[in-house]
Amino acid sequence: MNLIAGMSLGGLAVVDLKRKKIPVVPVVAMGVILLLFRFLEGVRIPELVVGLLPGAGMVLFAHLSREAVGIGDGLVLFFLGMGYCADKILVMLFAALLLAAVVSVVLLSLKKAGRKSEIPFLPFLFLGWLICVLI
Repeated sequence: MNLIAGMSLGGLAVVDLKRKKIPVVPVVAMGVILLLFRFLEGVRIPELVVGLLPGAGMVLFAHLSREAVGIGDGLVLFFLGMGYCADKILVMLFAALLLAAVVSVVLLSLKKAGRKSEIPFLPFLFLGWLICVLI
């Protein structure tokens, strides 16, 4: 399962870096495959639903903030929740947000970006996933 999530997330991170758009079909495909793995492992439905909440919250925040955070980023987190329990999803998200904040501060300090500049989030989510898998 980690191999599929890692390859999918890594590929999506590259696409996000290059195009600043996240294609929906590969994200859904990743989610379906991860969900199948979870069912084979015998996941309970309440545990599965709790794993989806961080991604659902991020999608809702993206919608309410008029995409200050991309809906695609939230969808990726949502579908990752199909493959991982909530505590792992929260570790991934926290690590990604922390890394993105550090990079943003560096870019702002070096005047390489402004306050309204956008940076792709999936590379940070991929690194957050990697940290989570290695812990």
